[in-house]
Amino acid sequence: MDETNLIKTDKANKTDLPENISNKEKITSSRLVSFRIWQKNIIKRFLTLEAVMTIKTKIAFGLIGILISLAPVLIFSLWYVNNMRNIMDKIILEDVGIAQTAEDISYNMLLVRRAEKNYLLLKDEKYLIENQNKLAEIDTLAMKIGELSSSDNEQVRKILNAANLYSTAFDSLVIRTRTQDIARYKILREEVAREFRNWRLTYDNLIKQAEAATDSTVQDSLLRAADEHASSFSLDNAMQAREKETDPERALLEQKMETTTNTINNIASIIAKKHWNNMETHRKESIRSNALANRNIITILIFTICASAFLIAYLPPRISKPITHITNIVKRAEKGDWGVTAKSISRDEIGELAIFFNRMMKQVRLNDFLKTQKILSHFHKIELLATWMNEAFIMIDDQNTITLINEKFVDLLGVSESEIKGKTIMELENEEELLNFYKKTMERRKSLQNRELSIGKENNKVLISSYILFNEQMIMDSVILRLTPIPKTNQIA
Repeated sequence: MDETNLIKTDKANKTDLPENISNKEKITSSRLVSFRIWQKNIIKRFLTLEAVMTIKTKIAFGLIGILISLAPVLIFSLWYVNNMRNIMDKIILEDVGIAQTAEDISYNMLLVRRAEKNYLLLKDEKYLIENQNKLAEIDTLAMKIGELSSSDNEQVRKILNAANLYSTAFDSLVIRTRTQDIARYKILREEVAREFRNWRLTYDNLIKQAEAATDSTVQDSLLRAADEHASSFSLDNAMQAREKETDPERALLEQKMETTTNTINNIASIIAKKHWNNMETHRKESIRSNALANRNIITILIFTICASAFLIAYLPPRISKPITHITNIVKRAEKGDWGVTAKSISRDEIGELAIFFNRMMKQVRLNDFLKTQKILSHFHKIELLATWMNEAFIMIDDQNTITLINEKFVDLLGVSESEIKGKTIMELENEEELLNFYKKTMERRKSLQNRELSIGKENNKVLISSYILFNEQMIMDSVILRLTPIPKTNQIA
């Protein structure tokens, strides 16, 4: 059905539609007919274009089609790799790095407080240097977080301010410690030492009572009491408690350092927790991206496989079928069927080959007919000559084979026809003069006239002439020898 018929059918369908059909259904029906017309035109144009394509163009279009179908797979693969790389960069370079840096800040703050307590207890300058170095390292780590994540700049500012407040408070405490009355500090240490000795005496008594107890329940109770007593005393806490009682200002400084420490640790913990959670979010995002990429790639691969299968199923037969047809036709022509013709269904190289083959076979048939007519004409003339001429006659082909003789030639030789026909002229016995004449004709490649010689068992005198016949390519086809007997009255004694 062509486009006109489709339109007529569409109009007929519209006319035959019941009145209760909605406009939406009418529009859908009209669009369906339009789509069928468009589809038929596309197929028609494709077949027209395919008919004029060369084999090289067909193969190129097939390869381009496969590459186009593979392009989406490559694009989605690159997108997936790029997306995963961005996610991994966020996880490794940003989230993990910031979280670990925040945890390093908390750890370094513990080292700062340890160096602080060691200095206040032992008054060793190396702990003061360690405290300052760790504070500087905290500042460096906080600045690193700010460089990696601009969203944490506010938190970084709070860490830096808290570290600065701690440093100021600790410097004030160091100055105050250095200016303290040494005698008063010595008294504090003696009081703490006395408290420690009392604590140790109580602990030792509990251990001795536990060792002396015979009842296991009592022994366990005494051991638990010893453990609780052991954890109830700390030289550091005892020293700080004594100092707070005697120096309220120092207690305020220590409270300020404790507050700033908690602030730094809390902020660092918030930053670390935030970025560990971000890392989990990115991990889930990578899982979703992976699932999406796998689904899209599988879908595109299925489409690509279907498109490739269509091209593989469609393209090779369109190329191989005409070649197979030409091959079969050539094989038939090789076996002698010169009436064959090849079908030309396209205008590519195979179609041109079919056209040229048909022209060639037409010329072959014409040449074969002309050659056959020419050969028949030659044989007819020769047969007439052999039949009606009074002279002896023999014809030799290009292989030196005797193909035709008459009775007079047989009589001159004095042998039977069966002894001569089918043999080569070289096999004639005792006919050196005849053979030499033939060789001379072949050497000169031209006819010789009226040469006298003797042939046969009776040495008959004859006049011999040679005639060379050529084919249509002007190649020597055969030689005719005409022998005219010389009457004995005319022979020279």
